[in-house]
Amino acid sequence: MNAITILSAMAERETSFNTAFDSMKQELAHAKSSVDQAVKEAINANEMKCNIEAGKKYDEWKAELTEVRDKLRQFELEKKTLEVDVGDRDKKVTDLEQRVLQLQEEAQLAEAKFASREVELRIEGRNQFVASAEADGMLKEFTKKVFSMGFTLACDHLVKNPDLY
Repeated sequence: MNAITILSAMAERETSFNTAFDSMKQELAHAKSSVDQAVKEAINANEMKCNIEAGKKYDEWKAELTEVRDKLRQFELEKKTLEVDVGDRDKKVTDLEQRVLQLQEEAQLAEAKFASREVELRIEGRNQFVASAEADGMLKEFTKKVFSMGFTLACDHLVKNPDLY
């Protein structure tokens, strides 16, 4: 293989990675919108004290959280398949790995907060759903952090690779 073929293959891989990354950003934005909508609906459910609706919203939030975690895992798999052997690209991969580790830590913190909310709902026996400002704040904070980390990752990538765009 000559250098042109190798560079061409690397460019194709990077283009594929960037496309997948852009798709992930769009899906995270959609997930944020869905979570925001779910929070609004949960507040309405609280006002009506509707136990059945509370259980459904809980399941939707849990599904949204699972979806975000799955997207993060998919992103990690995409990142691992990107092999770079030219110049300082190893450092860029290391930077991406650090960002993924930060995202994982944020996701674990959010999962712990979410698990505590799950325990609270089980203790109440789902008899009444009282959405507290803290629970809403945690969900919004998680959504903002996930979206922010994805946006920060994209910005860092753009700043470090201005010649690629």
